Amino acid sequence: MTGLRKTIAILSVLAWALGLPGGAIAQSSNNPAAGRLLLEGRRLQSEGDLAGALREFQLLAERFPESLQAREALWLIAQGKAQEGDRNGARQTAVDLASRFPSSPYAADAYLLQARLLLQGFPTPAEVEEASTLFKRIPLLFGRDDFPKLPARHEARFLRGDLDLDLGEMGTAAAAFVGAIEDEPAASWTSRARVGLGKTLLIEGDWVSATDILQRAVAASEESGRADADPASAGLARRLLTGIHRLALLPASGQPSWNSARILSVPGATLKRPIAVAANLADHVVIVDRAGLVVEIGPGGAAVASRAAKDSGKPWWGKDRAYFGDDGTLRRMTDTWGANLSVPKKGKKEPLKSVGAGASGALGQWYLLDSGAKRVQVFVPRGKFLSTLMEGDPVDLAQDLQGKIYVLDRKARKVNRYLSNGRSDGVAASGNWRKPEAVAVDILGRVYILDRDNATINIFGLQGGKVQTIGPQLPGGIELRNPVDLTVDASGRLYIADSRLQAVVIVE
Repeated sequence: MTGLRKTIAILSVLAWALGLPGGAIAQSSNNPAAGRLLLEGRRLQSEGDLAGALREFQLLAERFPESLQAREALWLIAQGKAQEGDRNGARQTAVDLASRFPSSPYAADAYLLQARLLLQGFPTPAEVEEASTLFKRIPLLFGRDDFPKLPARHEARFLRGDLDLDLGEMGTAAAAFVGAIEDEPAASWTSRARVGLGKTLLIEGDWVSATDILQRAVAASEESGRADADPASAGLARRLLTGIHRLALLPASGQPSWNSARILSVPGATLKRPIAVAANLADHVVIVDRAGLVVEIGPGGAAVASRAAKDSGKPWWGKDRAYFGDDGTLRRMTDTWGANLSVPKKGKKEPLKSVGAGASGALGQWYLLDSGAKRVQVFVPRGKFLSTLMEGDPVDLAQDLQGKIYVLDRKARKVNRYLSNGRSDGVAASGNWRKPEAVAVDILGRVYILDRDNATINIFGLQGGKVQTIGPQLPGGIELRNPVDLTVDASGRLYIADSRLQAVVIVE
C-alpha cells in the first residue's frame, strides 16, 4: 500500500469513528489530485489553520466539481464558514451541496446544518417553520433501506421532537422522539430522545410512564459499552427522576416532599443581600444581589460566571443561557450582549425603563415585565415591539416545561397562564395572599406563590386548587424573615432568596 493510500485508509477509519458521513474519504482515491487537496485541507484544519483549509477545500470544489471529493469539500466549507460565524455563507454552501448532490449522505448533513443555522440566536417564526420542514425532510429523503445508519437522520428526528416540544405540539413531539428511539440504531441521540419523551410525558401528566423512559436513559450510561450512552442525558434524567420522587412519589405515600433546609454557600462569590434567583434543568442557578452583582452557580455549587449590574430585575433562563434586565437593558450572563428595547407611545418610541422579570418564548420572542408601565410586553426576536400580553399589576413571570408563561398579578391576586404563542390559557392559581411577590412552576406543572408578608409559599395543583403551604418555619429549623423570590429546579428543590436573612435558602 502506498503512503497516500495508507493515509487515506487511516483517515477513513477516523471519519467512521467520528461519525462523519460514511465512505467519503475512502472514495477519494478515485481522484488522486482531489484526494491530495482534501488531505492538505484536513491537515491545515487539524493544525488550526481554518482559513488555509477552506482555501484548499474551495479549490477542490472549483477544480473538480463532479468528483466524489467535491461533496465532502463543500460540506467542510459549510462547516468551516459556520465555525467562522459566516452564517449566510454556510447556509448558501449547504444549499448548494444539497442541490448538487441530493442523494449523497452529505446532503442530509447539509439540510441539518441549514436547520441549525436557522434556529441560532433569535429565530423568526418563518425561520422556525423552515427549520421544522428541513428536520422532517431528512427521514423522508434518506430512509433506512438506503442508509441503514445515518447520524444526521437520527439527530434530525430528535431535534424535530425538541422543537415541537418547545412549540407545544405534544403529539408530533412524542412521535418524533419515539421514531428516534425505535427506528434508529442505538446512539447517543437515543438517550437524548428518551429524555425528550420523558419531558413530554411529564407535561401530559403521565409521570409513571415518564419514570420508566427516564430510567432507561440512566441505565444506558451505567452499563459498560452501551452505544446509546449519553452522560449529559443521563444526568438530566436523574434530576428529573429525583424531582418525580420528591414531588409525586413521596406525597403519594404520605411523606413530605422536603425534609431539610440550608443556607446556600457560594465559593468564589460574596453575596451580601440576595434579592432574586432562577434555576434551570441543568442545575445551574443565577442569583441577583442588591449590591450590584449577578452570579451564576454551576452544579458543583461554585460560581462559574458573574456580571456587574446597576439595577437588575429578576433573572430567567432561555434555552441554555440566563438573562436579566439591568436598568432597562436586556443582558445575557454568558457575554456582553445587551439590547435596549422600546414601546410605541403616542406616535413615539419610549424605552423600557426597568425590566423587572422575563421569559423567552418558543419562537424566540421576549415576554418582559415593564415595571414602570406595569405591563408584560412582547417583543419579536429582533427586538421589535409586538404587543402587550397583559396589564394590571404584574410582579413576576415563570415558565413551565411546555413553554407556557405564568404571570403573577399582585392586585388581582391571581396567576394568569398563557400558551407559548401568547394566547390566554386561563387562571392557574388565585388566593387571598397579603403580598404575592414571586411565582415559580415545577416539572409537574404545579404553581408556587411566594407571599412575602406572610413569609409562606403556597403550592397549587394542575386544577388550580391549593395543595400545600410551607413556611415561615422551614424543615430543619430555618425561619423565613423577608422572602423576596423563589425558584424550583429539576430535582424539586426550592431556592428562596431572603433579603433579611441575607442568604438564599435551599429546601430539599
